[in-house]
Amino acid sequence: MEMDIQQIMERFTILLQGKGMRKTQERYAVLQAIYTSPEMLSAKDILEYLSKRRFRISRSSLYNILSLLLEWRFVEKMVLCNGTVLYGKLEERRQTVAFQCTKCGKLTSIDSEDWSRFIVN
Repeated sequence: MEMDIQQIMERFTILLQGKGMRKTQERYAVLQAIYTSPEMLSAKDILEYLSKRRFRISRSSLYNILSLLLEWRFVEKMVLCNGTVLYGKLEERRQTVAFQCTKCGKLTSIDSEDWSRFIVN
């Protein structure tokens, strides 16, 4: 069962409080940016998203927040062939295999169970 954004924020709050960490607007804004996007985002994408909403955050703060979100398994990280790093919500789902088109760069994910049908022993 997938959690909605409110449940994610509540879970994040509980973890921050449990670790004695401050509940900053920046942390919640980054988490919300990632969880409301239908696609995975680069750090640049996240900064642009926040900037459009008149929210200023330093690049170093963003990377510190992303590290925390990765550590606590709120987000997943994908490194593309060209070195671009993307961040997306970590959903409770089966594992997927991601492919990137070498011509247009489009990402496609296939459920790993479906992918296993294509593997020939």
